[in-house]
Amino acid sequence: MIPRIARLGAAGVLAVGAGVAGVASASATSGATPTASATATPPPQTRQAHSQHRGGMLRRALHGEFVVRQKAGFTTMAVQRGVITELSVTSLTVRSLDGYSHAYAINDSTSLRAKGQATNRDALQTGERAVVMALKTGNRYTATRISGIRAAAASGNSPKPGGTPSPGSTSSG
Repeated sequence: MIPRIARLGAAGVLAVGAGVAGVASASATSGATPTASATATPPPQTRQAHSQHRGGMLRRALHGEFVVRQKAGFTTMAVQRGVITELSVTSLTVRSLDGYSHAYAINDSTSLRAKGQATNRDALQTGERAVVMALKTGNRYTATRISGIRAAAASGNSPKPGGTPSPGSTSSG
């Protein structure tokens, strides 16, 4: 029995061969010299379509860690999108839609942005949605930037009640 891939390959070769023979036959009988056909150019992408393709996956990311290269070596960064569940003068805890919860230290160097504008700590409140970018040093996470701060109720993007934290999640910083 001939393997399926071999049968499909042979069928493809026959189909291509028949197509080439048909074109050659048509050219020979029509007396016209073949000319190069215009190649179809894809329509230009709009700025919106391009940006959706480029950042689509990252816009849906809930949390994770990644390593960046710097002049002095490598640095581990963490990012988390979710709702602020605990807040103090020196830390905040964020809970993502999948139940993962993590605490981050905050300090005077932490950049805060709400609706694209710089803001102060008064914008941070429990129940608000936020995206935290943090520097990981050992097992300590220090928020370098907190952005996208807005009310969770208005967005409909708050975690489901009774969600279970994922394995390995922590609420201490």
